[in-house]
Amino acid sequence: MNCEKLFYNDSYATTFTAEVIDCFENKDHFAIVLDKTLFYPEGGGQPCDHGVIRFGGETAEIFDVREKNGIICHYSRTAIPVGTVIEGEIDFERRFDLMQQHTGEHMISGIVHSLFGYDNVGFHLSEKDMSLDFSGPLSKEDIDRCVDIANDIIIKNQPVTADYPDISKIEYRSKKALEGPVRIVTAGDADVCACCGTHLSTTGQVQMIAVTDSMNYKGGTRIFFGCGGRVFNDYMNKNKSCYDIS
Repeated sequence: MNCEKLFYNDSYATTFTAEVIDCFENKDHFAIVLDKTLFYPEGGGQPCDHGVIRFGGETAEIFDVREKNGIICHYSRTAIPVGTVIEGEIDFERRFDLMQQHTGEHMISGIVHSLFGYDNVGFHLSEKDMSLDFSGPLSKEDIDRCVDIANDIIIKNQPVTADYPDISKIEYRSKKALEGPVRIVTAGDADVCACCGTHLSTTGQVQMIAVTDSMNYKGGTRIFFGCGGRVFNDYMNKNKSCYDIS
């Protein structure tokens, strides 16, 4: 019952057709299993996609997506009969925001690793904020340097790629030893890392990266930052606050 992961073929696609191969009750909602999907399941620190599934004139809202043992479950309050051919549509505004943040995370993590040799030992990404934990100390000047390099790579609009190379012949970041086919994401000159998430196709689409705060954390450093639209919205909100106060 393995599901074909269409989001790896094209992270910018928004609609797809598929067949329901299972649907079962799970507490107060239903788990819908499809033979293929564009919905990214939560994993690797990246939240899942949201969206809708349309069938027979009805619409099922998908509010959560999880994968276990190769089976991707789409959670909805609406049941869909097995064998139904559906049309799915992801919330692309949400997908694009998460891709901006995740691609920016790759860039900062790769640059910190390259300059200081520190590992990314923690990554939190939600709908509102994002943080990274590194295994060593970083001063404000160190962080500013990394952000400057990242934004320069954004301006250069370098390609972001994902493929399955021979990992014995390349250097890449990974939190654990890996074997077999490994998906390697290359974010321009910033990073080469094993990753299962969705990403932008160029660094330029990250638009901008800004660190808002940092702190000492478990002998290392935790930074709080945002990318693209989140940085712009943060600036507009702070500018409005300054205007209102003055």
